[in-house]
Amino acid sequence: MGLKTARERLLAATAAVCGGAFLLRLWLNLTRTHLDQSVIWRLLDTLSYFTILSNVIAAAVCIAALVRPASRLARPAMFASGSIYLLVTAVTYQLLLRGDPHGLALVADIGLHVVGPLLFIVVWLVFTPSSDLRWSHPLAWLIVPAVYTLWTLERGALTHRYPYFFADADRLGYPRALMNAAVFLVVFYLLGLGAVAIGRRSRSVSGAERLSRES
Repeated sequence: MGLKTARERLLAATAAVCGGAFLLRLWLNLTRTHLDQSVIWRLLDTLSYFTILSNVIAAAVCIAALVRPASRLARPAMFASGSIYLLVTAVTYQLLLRGDPHGLALVADIGLHVVGPLLFIVVWLVFTPSSDLRWSHPLAWLIVPAVYTLWTLERGALTHRYPYFFADADRLGYPRALMNAAVFLVVFYLLGLGAVAIGRRSRSVSGAERLSRES
């Protein structure tokens, strides 16, 4: 099996895990939680979790890479940024949010927080050339978490419901909630710089290998 075939199979598996776990979580939230609320409310509530957002982005990037490899959505920068979003999602869940789900909820949680992120990061690190990453990219990659933060605080101000305890401005107050958001944005930025450094390192190694073969 060639590298191209292996990459395509891994892309398909990653899209299936990230997309499937998202759909399972959506179905569970629509049919088993907050049944006193409208379907629209439950749909928006589900989509208001960064976990969901990051996995949807990952599934979309993988599908684009399979269907339209030349599209903007399939560029290496999208794999790098998606890996950062999923890494933060996975680590935050393990350190701060992990509960004790059972049954289908456990299956969804494992897909969203463990298997999906792991597969996507492997696709990026092993099968995606990252030599064209630039030092300006990490700032651009902050747009998604920054907009998400604004949405979370605005929605919370209207509904008094926050997806994560560290974003709960009603309980913590806005100064503390904003400070927590700033810490996460700094983490995203630093991880972005690390991703660019990895990409430049891979370019340097590739160049060294070419020189070695030519000599």
